[in-house]
Amino acid sequence: MRLAITALIFAVILFSAQNCSAQNIIVDKRPSQIFLQLQIHDANGKLVTYLEPTLIMSVYRPDLLNQYLATKQHTTITKDGKSFEQFQYEENGTFSITTAISVYYMKDPIEKYPFLAFSHDGYDVVPGDTFSAHWTVREPLD
Repeated sequence: MRLAITALIFAVILFSAQNCSAQNIIVDKRPSQIFLQLQIHDANGKLVTYLEPTLIMSVYRPDLLNQYLATKQHTTITKDGKSFEQFQYEENGTFSITTAISVYYMKDPIEKYPFLAFSHDGYDVVPGDTFSAHWTVREPLD
């Protein structure tokens, strides 16, 4: 019994560590860390899905990503003795069609041009479902 409980605790810790990891990419020759947290609620506000995707499919336009991030508020943080510029922002919206979603894009808010794409487990949405995408981007200063 003790072994089963220990194995369960280990599995939960391992699963949590995998889901909380950042995706590292190169932007302007600097390694950046990008975190995404997605919350999907039904039309009544009930949480349907929570995801932390960790697989970036591609970075379409690093130059536009940098321009976009320059418009966001940022802070300077220190992690493991290293300094980072950190950008955090949120996108919210409502789905208007019934579909299945398995990719989330960081897009230019005006022209809707995608900068990068995260792949994740798929989920179904119907009209009236809402989403919140919480982005955190860290770029090294050192």
